[in-house]
Amino acid sequence: SRALPALARRGAAGTRERRARADARAQAEVRGVPANGGEVVLEQWDLPLYMAIAKSEAHASIDSRRVAGYFPLEKCLNGLALLCDRLFGVTATLTDAPASEAWAGGGVVKKLWLSHPTQGPLGTVY
Repeated sequence: SRALPALARRGAAGTRERRARADARAQAEVRGVPANGGEVVLEQWDLPLYMAIAKSEAHASIDSRRVAGYFPLEKCLNGLALLCDRLFGVTATLTDAPASEAWAGGGVVKKLWLSHPTQGPLGTVY
């Protein structure tokens, strides 16, 4: 009986994937992707592009600036730091990047410095 919910989830995921592929195929048809025998041929590498296009058109009425208000940058970066620590044992230190490390255009640039207790410094994400 435990397998049934797992199968139901897997079935729902398969349905979503089939629907996403159909949406991608429709986007490809609209954009004139070459067809083979009347059917649009999508290669594996085409799918992410056309799926993204289909999703963006399906959610065109959503104002991304309003949604972004629910995800302040500082809190998202702190959440990323927590995930790095819990999943990989990597310490992520968040600071403001000094002006010498920022690019033209101004604004505050955040710097996430990553290090591991045994492997040492891993890198920096701006």
